[in-house]
Amino acid sequence: MSSLQVYESVKRERRRLRGQQRRLKNKYVGAVQEQNFSMIETLKDDFLDCLEVEQRVDNNWVELDRYPLFFDNVFKTLGFGIYRGTMPTVSGIQPDQPFHIAFDASRIILIRGYPSSLLAEIADVQPLATRPIIGVSHTTWARPSDDWERKYTRISTALGIGRLQVNSLDILKRGIQLDPEQDATQLGQIARQIGLTDFLSLPVDNLPIYGTFRIGGRQKTFDEKNLKRMLFSSIERGHQLSMGVVTSVEPLEALENPSILIRELDKTDLVQGTEKLLITPTGERYVNEKLVGTAQEAALVKTADLSIYEDLRSEFHILERKLDDSINKSKHEILGAIKEIKLQIKETEAKHNISAKYIIETPPASPLRLQIEIPIGEIAEEDVFLKIAEIKAKVQCIPSYLIAELRNSLESLPKVPRHVKELLLRAF
Repeated sequence: MSSLQVYESVKRERRRLRGQQRRLKNKYVGAVQEQNFSMIETLKDDFLDCLEVEQRVDNNWVELDRYPLFFDNVFKTLGFGIYRGTMPTVSGIQPDQPFHIAFDASRIILIRGYPSSLLAEIADVQPLATRPIIGVSHTTWARPSDDWERKYTRISTALGIGRLQVNSLDILKRGIQLDPEQDATQLGQIARQIGLTDFLSLPVDNLPIYGTFRIGGRQKTFDEKNLKRMLFSSIERGHQLSMGVVTSVEPLEALENPSILIRELDKTDLVQGTEKLLITPTGERYVNEKLVGTAQEAALVKTADLSIYEDLRSEFHILERKLDDSINKSKHEILGAIKEIKLQIKETEAKHNISAKYIIETPPASPLRLQIEIPIGEIAEEDVFLKIAEIKAKVQCIPSYLIAELRNSLESLPKVPRHVKELLLRAF
C-alpha cells in the first residue's frame, strides 16, 4: 500500500472515529443527566475502544474533552457529585456545550478545557449562586508539555483557574478504567498527579510562603494582616485548607492564631522574620520548584494580597495618563479661544411640590454640554443611588478636567447633607 493510500485510509478511520466519539459523548451526557449509572458503566469500554483507535490514528495527540468519564471519575472519588446540563445565567444564554460541574455542600466547580471561556461562564453564574464557584481547565491534549500548553497554564493561573495537567495517555486510560468507589486510592493518586487535590485544598504554610515570594519581589514585606486576608479569602473562594507541609500547623490553629504559623515558618530556611516575613533564596527555590506553574498557584494568586498587582496597576495608570493627555489635546483643539470652562451653579426654589435643587451645568457658549441636578436637603437612599447612576452615566465620556470641576462644584454646595454629598462624590 502506497503512502498516499495509507494516509487516505487513516483519514477515513479518523473521520469514523470522530463521529463515533460525538455519539458516545452525547450518550454519556444523557446518561449523567438521567442518573443512569448502569448505562455509564456500559459506556466505559466504548471510551477505551475509542482511545485505542485514537492512539493509532493521531500519534498520541488525544483531545481530553472527548473522554469526560475521566474527569468525572476523579471528582467522584474525592466525594463530589457530577451535573451536566443547563443552569440559570445572568445573561440568559447557555454555552454551546452543557455546563459540566462537580459539586459538594460548600462549593461548585465548573470544568472546561479553555480558561477564557470558563471565566466567562463563572462570571455569568456566580452572581446567582449562594456558594462560591471556582473553575478548573485542563490540558487540551494528552501529550508532552509544549509552548501551547504553557500559554494556557499562564492564562489559567492569572485568572485563578486550576489547570489540570493530564499529559500521559496511561493516566487517561487508568482514569477511565478505575471505579470511583472500588479504586478510590488509585484515583486519588491520579487527582494528586494532575494537580486537582492541591488546587482544592491548600496547605496553610504555602499561603504565606507564596505571598511573601510575590510581595517580596517588590521589596515589600508580608505580615500577619496579609496572612489573615489570604487564609479567609481562600475559604471564601471555595478552597479548603490543609495541614502545613513544612510546619505541620493545622488549619484551625492557623485561622485562630496566624502568628503561630508565622513563628513556625521563621524556624525554616524558607522565610525569615516573626512580625514581617521576607523570602529567602531557599524559599524562592521552593516556590519556583513546587508552586509556580502548578494548579495550586492559581488558587494562591487569587487569595494573595491584592497589592501584588500594584506594578500592573502602575503600568495601567501610565496608559490612562496618556489617554488623558490625548483627551486634553483634543479639548484645546475643540475649545479654541475658550481658555477654561467654569461650571455655573443655579439654585431653584420649591414650587408646586417640586423639590428645590441645584443645577450644575456648563455655560451656554461651551461646546461641551453637561448638566447635573442635585436635590437640596434629605433624600431617600434609593434616590441617592439613582443619582449616582445618573452621574456615572453622564461623566463617563467627558474629559477629566471637567469631572474635576464637577466634583469641586458638588463639594461646595452648602445645602446638601454631608452623608448624601459623600455618597455622590463616590460616583467619580
